[in-house]
Amino acid sequence: MLSNHDEPSLTHAALGNLSPICLLNAPAVLVWETVIIKNPNKLTQTELEELAQVICDSDSEDEIPDDDAHTCSDEYIEKSEHDVEKSEHDSDSEIDGNDSGDFDEEDENSNHFIGEHDSDSEIDGNDSGDFDEEDENSNHFIAKDRLTTWHKNSLKSKFSKLTSTEELLSLALMKPYLAERASMELLPNDIKYFLTKYKKPEESVEEEPSAKIRARCFICGRKKNRVTTIICDSCKKSVCKQHMTTGCNVRFMQEW
Repeated sequence: MLSNHDEPSLTHAALGNLSPICLLNAPAVLVWETVIIKNPNKLTQTELEELAQVICDSDSEDEIPDDDAHTCSDEYIEKSEHDVEKSEHDSDSEIDGNDSGDFDEEDENSNHFIGEHDSDSEIDGNDSGDFDEEDENSNHFIAKDRLTTWHKNSLKSKFSKLTSTEELLSLALMKPYLAERASMELLPNDIKYFLTKYKKPEESVEEEPSAKIRARCFICGRKKNRVTTIICDSCKKSVCKQHMTTGCNVRFMQEW
């Protein structure tokens, strides 16, 4: 059975057909503080009537249209949406503020780092100027820690140790007795190498060997006919090996 309203409402006859458990589970039971029920499993007729009256009253109150409530709900929805937008905007602004703060801190740190770099470069420039002066005036320079002393590398300097030694040898070879010393057999090979390497061309010119002269020994007879290339140093005559020690009473002969 439908009431005058759109939604159906419970009547006394309908309540009589319902079980007590359904009545207890109904939404109207929320107000059963006003209805005294002794046994929920077995309701009396009076309790059923009171429950029906309470349920009908609650249905009628819910069905009455309330424009103010609708407008209030709309306003509440609008306010809630506005609050949500405002909270989102505030959170975005806070995030931007944090980012800008971080960016400002990064800028300050970068500027601080740049300042330190500039100061370091200025210090390095001053140190380099000091090093240049030290290089010009001394044979060593001081490291950045101001404690370590580095001597100049001879290989990078204008005159190395090797070239200075070679120059001294070349200058010393102008003296005649050193040129004679270069021809000594007992002289070490390394010294002989330097002496012969930096010897002047006039001193190192060797005599051109003359052609070998083949002739008969002037002591031997004609029958032997010994041809030799040995010449006596004193008389400059050809002598064979047999008469080399007796010819002209000279022990050493020159062989061409």
